[in-house]
Amino acid sequence: MGVRSLSPGSHEQWLQVARNSSYCVDAAARQCGISSRQLFRIFVADMGCSPKKWFKRRQLELGHAVLMRTGCVKIAAYECGYSQVANFCRDFKKEFGCPAGQLLGLRFPVGSFASGSKSPVSQD
Repeated sequence: MGVRSLSPGSHEQWLQVARNSSYCVDAAARQCGISSRQLFRIFVADMGCSPKKWFKRRQLELGHAVLMRTGCVKIAAYECGYSQVANFCRDFKKEFGCPAGQLLGLRFPVGSFASGSKSPVSQD
């Protein structure tokens, strides 16, 4: 996808670029056929923030959605591109203000499981 096809305010197109580049700004710039600095200038004009910040937010939003769907922090981390669960947990807490496991605890309140069944939240 060339940069000329990315019109201002094209949130869905930028999201596709982010996903296709594995949320890597340099890879996104190469995909668009421009320098990272040029991508930064275009991106700030279109989205109002740096591509790195915007990509990270979209990556963590994907992780949040996967976490809520699967109930598993490890799956959420890997599906949104993290190779280390600890890094995902650190970034998740920084972005959303609570640990991923705690968010699961809010989704699955204590006592909501049948007796003998295990909570999807790791007790590590």
